[in-house]
Amino acid sequence: MRNSIKRSSAILLASAVVALTLPQGAPAEAAAAAACGASTALYGVTATGDLHEWLDAAPSVPGGVTSIAAVQRPSMGGLAKVIAGGSGVFYVITASGRLLWYRHLGSATGQPTWDPASGTEISHGWQVFTKVVTGGAGTIYALDATGQLHWYHHLGYLTGALGFTRGSGLVVVSKWNLLTHLVAAGLGTFYATDSAGNLRWYHHDGWLTGAAAWRTGSGRVVGLGWSYATNVLSAGGGVLLGVAADGSVRWYNNLGVLTATASWAAGSGATLPGLSLAGYTNATVDPTACSPLDRADLAGVQIVASEVVAGRRLAPTEFTCLNNIAAKESSWRWNAGSVAGAYGIPQAQPGSKMVTAGPDWQVNPVTQINWMLDYIKGKYVTPCGGWAFWQAHGYY
Repeated sequence: MRNSIKRSSAILLASAVVALTLPQGAPAEAAAAAACGASTALYGVTATGDLHEWLDAAPSVPGGVTSIAAVQRPSMGGLAKVIAGGSGVFYVITASGRLLWYRHLGSATGQPTWDPASGTEISHGWQVFTKVVTGGAGTIYALDATGQLHWYHHLGYLTGALGFTRGSGLVVVSKWNLLTHLVAAGLGTFYATDSAGNLRWYHHDGWLTGAAAWRTGSGRVVGLGWSYATNVLSAGGGVLLGVAADGSVRWYNNLGVLTATASWAAGSGATLPGLSLAGYTNATVDPTACSPLDRADLAGVQIVASEVVAGRRLAPTEFTCLNNIAAKESSWRWNAGSVAGAYGIPQAQPGSKMVTAGPDWQVNPVTQINWMLDYIKGKYVTPCGGWAFWQAHGYY
């Protein structure tokens, strides 16, 4: 593992391309099929711990935002950092280093409704980290003062239950203390700025396992001119928000989120009307509102599926069997079939069965893959058990 980390560090510190500046009103480019949800929840925290919410109804374009009144919540006393984790989940790090779990059930509307388990302490000792980010689904990355990035996966991220995946705390890369801002964009993708104002792209292939494996191109510069930003936030995918010293917020959408290229949507760099973070000591945004996965890129969907299989600590041969089943059932198409009948990658019948894996089952390939693996585990134990049955019967 030590050698893998050294190789990764060398890759991540390299500036692989000369990037394009991000002028406001840049020409539009064809966006990937990566999609955003109905709205994005953004939160600002005052010095006294008051929580304010804004909703952006169209996060993939540079529109405005709607301000929601301050959100009543359980006491977050002594907080040092508040980090949105998706699905209304918050991780709060107190000044003493306690890691607390909260879930805002009213995140989509601003209603002051919270999970009764909010405030549960799930870990401690987090005061040693200089930056903590989450890419959703319980995946947490923490950067220490020496520049080592640690990987964690909280198993109880939806309920506040205690427990982390075996291997949590592993160092997945070193020398990241050279970076100024760090945000996670989901499914292992990161953006970071350096002291020169360069915006860099990274992808952690081991986002589900903690393996120190990084995609070729990690560290590539995809944007210039980010020195103005006192904070950088990610709504997932290529949607980024840069916060200026006066509290104004600029919107960006990196269409090259899947390819590490400096391709930006029209309007990138525009200031969002109706939003100011002046006076807020902490700001955070739902990192899962948009997805970096192009649903139409079947090869990309298969790569993520292989990472999900690895994250469940199944042998690589098990992905081969899962691939065989999915190829026969749906050709890996997330919208195959009909919602009322057999639907999606696993051809669940009816498709609504997949709601047990997530509310976005109709559109999210990752949710469908997770449901498929759970279904196979319950009936055949492993994907290869399911494939053996399929070969004998023509279904699974």
